[in-house]
Amino acid sequence: ESRLILRSPQDSQPDDFDWQGGTATMSGTLPFSDYPGIDRSLCVIGGQGLRVQSQLRDLVLTKESGPFHFQGEETIVGTTLGQDVMQDFNILSRRDGFSHQTRRVSVPSEGVAHPLGDVCIIYVQAGRVSVTLGS
Repeated sequence: ESRLILRSPQDSQPDDFDWQGGTATMSGTLPFSDYPGIDRSLCVIGGQGLRVQSQLRDLVLTKESGPFHFQGEETIVGTTLGQDVMQDFNILSRRDGFSHQTRRVSVPSEGVAHPLGDVCIIYVQAGRVSVTLGS
């Protein structure tokens, strides 16, 4: 099950976006959706984890793992770990004009500075965050 958080342009169709971000929930073993021409990144945010398998890789992602970056045309099968439902946060961008970077950051109480791009999406996995732009 996917939940779209934002898409650009906002009125674009599901197969005609420049970039989008959202969350997904899954359990069991399922193939990933096919997105030719799209670069993708995924961070596990809930559940015990996700095993990702393709001809290129076989790895396990957890809530502590860094982002998993891959091309949308790669044939991938995901298997959730344990009996839990797995949740992820994902970003997709059209390769022929857009790009994205995804980072998982733990923010200390005194805060941290990060460079921003044209668009900055902050997904708070746990806790509270205050964001200050500029000085």
